[in-house]
Amino acid sequence: GGLVLHGNTAAAAAAVDAAGLPAHSQHRAVLEAAVTSSIAHPNVVSTLHYDITPVKPSDLVGLRGLHVQTSPDLQLDWKLYLIQEYCDGGA
Repeated sequence: GGLVLHGNTAAAAAAVDAAGLPAHSQHRAVLEAAVTSSIAHPNVVSTLHYDITPVKPSDLVGLRGLHVQTSPDLQLDWKLYLIQEYCDGGA
């Protein structure tokens, strides 16, 4: 899990689930998104759309103002966004 926001699509209310994943988890994230978007069952929340985005560091500032510059090609994590049907009933 991660941050869940309430939003709207052109057709209906939706929940946006944004979860951060470690760099080595890209395959797992894509697989999870593909599986959840292919399930159609009345007792399962529908996934309407998904997106996975690389999270790259920019210039970082560490302790005592130490400036740490990283390679622009370095990728630390992935952010998985699941756009799902909104269910107003708790967790």
